[in-house]
Amino acid sequence: MGKFEDDDTSFLLVSSFGAMSSGHIYMVPDVEDAVKNGDASHSKAVKLDTPKFEWPNNINVVPHEVFNERAIVVPDGFLVPGKKDGGVYIVRMDPTELTKTSDTVKITAKKNNYFYHMGYWVDLN
Repeated sequence: MGKFEDDDTSFLLVSSFGAMSSGHIYMVPDVEDAVKNGDASHSKAVKLDTPKFEWPNNINVVPHEVFNERAIVVPDGFLVPGKKDGGVYIVRMDPTELTKTSDTVKITAKKNNYFYHMGYWVDLN
């Protein structure tokens, strides 16, 4: 379950992918309330407006202090043929609308046969 530091609304980030299809990411808002109430019938997955991914993996919220804005990190790629040239992407989110994106930026160089599963943010200072 995720939350942006400037908002109390919880959400679930979901990745979809397939061996023969492109991957996408989704957000399910208010998931904490659905769990507390024992009723997810009103919960709806919203497909985020991003480019297609090869094989999105461990999607997470980027700590606010990294870019001073709402953002999600998407490690991408997998070892199956056609999906092994991945990257790490930052999905910049709208500052007020929970499920709207403003931009997607690849932060890794193109590297053949290289794919990413997860990342950790650390302060190197």
